[in-house]
Amino acid sequence: LCLFPFEPEIYEKAGIAASYVGHPLASEIPEIVDQVGAKKSLEIDGITIAVLPGSRQSEIELIGPLFFETMAILANQFKGQNLHFVLPVAAPHLRPAIEGLRQQLVTSHPGIQLILLDGEANRALAAADVVLIASGTATLQAALWKKPMVISYKVPWLTAQIMKRQGYLPYVGLPNILCGEFVVPELLQDAAKPEDLAREVMHWLNHPEAVQALQKRFEELHRILKRPTGLLVAQAIEQTIHERVR
Repeated sequence: LCLFPFEPEIYEKAGIAASYVGHPLASEIPEIVDQVGAKKSLEIDGITIAVLPGSRQSEIELIGPLFFETMAILANQFKGQNLHFVLPVAAPHLRPAIEGLRQQLVTSHPGIQLILLDGEANRALAAADVVLIASGTATLQAALWKKPMVISYKVPWLTAQIMKRQGYLPYVGLPNILCGEFVVPELLQDAAKPEDLAREVMHWLNHPEAVQALQKRFEELHRILKRPTGLLVAQAIEQTIHERVR
């Protein structure tokens, strides 16, 4: 049972029967986004950047400081303007580390507007104008919310060397993998620098025509991934059972 349309071919080449059933997230997330309503629910009326640094402790340790430095740069660039950051904390055990980073940021940049949510990634993504995000499933969520994003990731040096030797795809973000090209920027490992992440965020904010083109790609992606997943799963299981009892 495959969540993505490119997967059945891979399994079939290995002699394994496979069925594409769509991705459940595509049914959970509305095709039309009420960004105004989402901002209103957060009492936000300005530019909104959602920040998703990951859901693991190791990700918060490696990526958290990078994203908070990026927020500081953006806060300086938007000084005196109505800029909001929204960060959904993925799990309760991550909150102490994020609160520590938040306190450092608030101390160095008094008046910065940063909202921490308990989970509620969809709420943050719905309100966002741009998303700064760690590579992972959340990037698919952001794409289904039709959001321009900047993907970043860091892993320990040895892990990075192993991944290079494995010859993985040139991109790691699900939106790029599913679209088959770089539709959103990825800044990974040594390329993940706060000033460069901030520059890419600013690019989206300064180029609405690029955002509109990206949203059209993501609308099409949403249509492809949205299937009656439960029904298709049941049908695939039923077919497999019938074939085995013959």
